[in-house]
Amino acid sequence: VCTLMKFDINSWEYVAKEQIINMGHSNDMTYNSDKGYLVVANNAPYYDVVTLINPDTLAPIKDVKIKEDIYAIAYNAKHKCYVVGLSGTYDFAILDSDFKVKKKFDGVKTGYTRQGCDCDDDYIYFVQSGGSNILVVYDYEGNHITDIPMASSDEVENIFHVGSTYYTTLFYYGNKLYRIGFNGASKITYHISYDANGGEGEMKGTTVTYGESTKLTPNAFTR
Repeated sequence: VCTLMKFDINSWEYVAKEQIINMGHSNDMTYNSDKGYLVVANNAPYYDVVTLINPDTLAPIKDVKIKEDIYAIAYNAKHKCYVVGLSGTYDFAILDSDFKVKKKFDGVKTGYTRQGCDCDDDYIYFVQSGGSNILVVYDYEGNHITDIPMASSDEVENIFHVGSTYYTTLFYYGNKLYRIGFNGASKITYHISYDANGGEGEMKGTTVTYGESTKLTPNAFTR
């Protein structure tokens, strides 16, 4: 039995709940704003089944069998696609709005336990747990962008965002919701340092933004 619980997004007050039989572990879901329904990844033991849910009544609409075994799911309205985590692996795939596979990508084998996922217009996010938690970030071409450590050591379960604010749920004495210090709308940046490698002189580092061409500082070191 799966229990769906509904909360007011402004006050986080409990609104309603619905128990649905014949659903799996079901610890990740998403909202398809184009078609107006929730989509639940059943996970174990029905890895290849998603359940469509009426968001107003929380009643199931129908089950949909897909061609991949998945454990996590997220929908992006701009790209009109789903991002799914492929069960038993760190790999992931992009499905169209009818759940047909468009692309598959190899994921980074972090050694952490795979949990939920989310996506926005630019990036794909997987939360993973294991002693500590990390946020693994990819782009829509499957490139691994970065891993972001998450402060809490409680088991992270999934991730979602409201506007540009991101939230995770952590399993800790009955589940708690945490707002994380990460803004997906912000550009992901890197700092490049210059090393004289046995030479002389000093050079200040360069901050670059992922996806944007940046000129490096001309060499100022001497042998």
